[in-house]
Amino acid sequence: MSELLLSKKFIPMYFIVAILIGVLYRYLGISWFQTTIVTVPCIIVGLASIARNFGDKN
Repeated sequence: MSELLLSKKFIPMYFIVAILIGVLYRYLGISWFQTTIVTVPCIIVGLASIARNFGDKN
């Protein structure tokens, strides 16, 4: 399961989810701090997935 979630086809999904969460939270009036706390993990997982899939294969 973790191989599927960190595969290349899921990379854009992490960033799309982070953007949608940010827009939804701001629309609902939640503070920037709370929005950041929720969206940053999605962005970190997306970046980790990019590093894992496109990193040095040696």
